[in-house]
Amino acid sequence: IALYKATDGDNWNGNWGWCSDMRLGYWSGVELDSDGKVETLWLNNRGLSGSLPAEIANLSHLKKLYLYDNNLSGSIPAELGKLTNLSHLNLSNNQITGSIPAELGKLTNLSQLTLDHNQITGSIPAELGNITDLFHLNLSNNQITGSIPAELGNITDLFHLNLSNNQITGSIPAELGNITDLFH
Repeated sequence: IALYKATDGDNWNGNWGWCSDMRLGYWSGVELDSDGKVETLWLNNRGLSGSLPAEIANLSHLKKLYLYDNNLSGSIPAELGKLTNLSHLNLSNNQITGSIPAELGKLTNLSQLTLDHNQITGSIPAELGNITDLFHLNLSNNQITGSIPAELGNITDLFHLNLSNNQITGSIPAELGNITDLFH
């Protein structure tokens, strides 16, 4: 409900069931696990606007968070780092600002981190190198500055890495050579 209120839920495309007395599994874009806990929020292209609330971190069973192709603004809450079961985080094609929270490096079960086509600033946190099972990392088309952290070389299973169309400076760290399965 905090997400609904913070992102103008009354004006979403396809908001049926939200904030009703219907079971959560019947709310549009909500999938539950076998224990009846929210496991997936699939709310892409729904017209969400406003900022992500920190309360989203209370969904401790959340594995997949798809909020791409919306009008979200504000920064990524550092509290998302508490979602240790999260495997997919996709916030692409929004208007998110601020820097990438270092706390996202605590998401060691994350396999896909997609933050492209936003207005993210600051540098890439070295802590993202802690997500050693990351398969897909897309930070392209933002306003990211600074150099590529050598710690990204710790993500040896990385298959897709896209840092294009940013303001990254410096040379490519030799440690990225540790990523043997990198395709593009």
